[in-house]
Amino acid sequence: MPRSHPAELAELVAAAAADLGIEAGLEGDATTYSVDQTIVVSIVGATVEFRLRADVAAAAARTAEACPSPRGPAWVAFSPTTFDRFTRDRIEAWFEFAARQAKGA
Repeated sequence: MPRSHPAELAELVAAAAADLGIEAGLEGDATTYSVDQTIVVSIVGATVEFRLRADVAAAAARTAEACPSPRGPAWVAFSPTTFDRFTRDRIEAWFEFAARQAKGA
């Protein structure tokens, strides 16, 4: 499988955001995605972070290429080195969960 590049990761995250109708913003060197003024996804370089829920983030951090985020216990950091259907599924599912959590759904 080909190695990922930050641009590929950014494109995949942007596509997931577009599917959910969420626009990008900037916070320092990070591209962020917010729902009701709450940042739910942040991407810098080859790492994307998702604001989930503490218990969900802890479980997600046990996934390959994921780890706890320095943003706090509700966040997981994901730095995939390859893109396969499982990587894409994780990004899409975690983004959707983060958005739903922020909306209170």
